[in-house]
Amino acid sequence: MTASRSEDKRIALWDNLKILLIVLVVVGHLADCFYSESASMRALYLFIYTFHMPAFFFIAGLFHSDNNLQQKTLFYIAGVYVLQLILLIARVLFSDEPDYYFTLLGERGSLPWFLYALGVFNLIATLSKNKPRMILLLVFTVLTLCAGYCQQIGNFLVLSRLLYFSPFYLAGTMFDPSKLARKPKPWISVLGTLFLFLLFLLSFLKTDYFASYRYLLNAKSPYPESAGFWAWVPRLLALSIGFLATFSLIAIGLRRRIPILTNQGQYTLNVMCWHWPLYLFLDHFFHVSSMFEQGPMGKLLFILLAIPI
Repeated sequence: MTASRSEDKRIALWDNLKILLIVLVVVGHLADCFYSESASMRALYLFIYTFHMPAFFFIAGLFHSDNNLQQKTLFYIAGVYVLQLILLIARVLFSDEPDYYFTLLGERGSLPWFLYALGVFNLIATLSKNKPRMILLLVFTVLTLCAGYCQQIGNFLVLSRLLYFSPFYLAGTMFDPSKLARKPKPWISVLGTLFLFLLFLLSFLKTDYFASYRYLLNAKSPYPESAGFWAWVPRLLALSIGFLATFSLIAIGLRRRIPILTNQGQYTLNVMCWHWPLYLFLDHFFHVSSMFEQGPMGKLLFILLAIPI
């Protein structure tokens, strides 16, 4: 997202946060493999999915540029189909999944939609550059709250996810990344730390309760028909928690360069695209998922596999 910036102009905070977030993306996908079998994996999944993609899109919005609109939009959207093809090949070769298909108007699995969303958000933000950004943010927030009532919404054109995550990207375009990266007052950092710790604690103590709201976090599904009129309230709360967690991460984020590691912050999109085919390859030939069955230490090693991936 900031690859065009020269090395000396990059802001360490954003690259450090992107490294953290991309590791959490991989951890979240690994935890999802055993979501139904392990309460600890459910809790870890719920904690991560509360904020990792909202924070990613917010940071993407921070570095939004109106330049080269056509090239960037085509790059992102074309990337969706290239990645779908790569995932299709990886599943055929390395997975036991019974169904394989390629779709032009939706998405297969949990990865290509991110590129599609970046292309659409870039298009929306550029075409509306002369419009009041706060009004636009409010409009898209209302849209995502209302969209959940549409039972037909889902993976078609990734519309459900587009609407849910659009406020985070648009909010990012409203801030100056240099100013936002300044070290906050200590009490703000303390509050951010406490908020994330509380979120982590609740994810593990109230796992079954929060698991019933999983549909809000992956943003792929409409509200349950039984939810009634007030179904928009949990979604608004989920959006609010996503924003609070994102700003908490920024408040406590490391602002110093870490040798080697910080520089990798510009390559997180590559990891997003390639980590799942790599995991399928590793599991096919080395059965890495079997580590999960080897007790607590095996579960820990399986999750830590996210780092080398």
